Amino acid sequence: MRSRGSRGVSPAALPRDAYAEVADAVAADIRAGRLPPGAPLPEEPALAEAYGVEPRTAREAVRELSERGLVDTPRPDQGPPRVASPPSSPPPDGEEG
Repeated sequence: MRSRGSRGVSPAALPRDAYAEVADAVAADIRAGRLPPGAPLPEEPALAEAYGVEPRTAREAVRELSERGLVDTPRPDQGPPRVASPPSSPPPDGEEG
């Protein structure tokens, strides 16, 4: 009996999780400068409404952005997640910064 797994199916043809789609959209806003470094992200209910998803999905999207290094997520009592500052690039070999 053959497995009904995804063998032979392009990953692009598989359905994407909604949280990843939201994370990709917010990441695009960050890269485009619409959400500059230090800017707070919209609160989960507003993010969920803007993308037509459940608040839990918005929470997962923020977690994904944090894992990608695009968002800093402080403890809940320290305010909302904020767009991370871009990492500073190290000086070229042989040069000091």
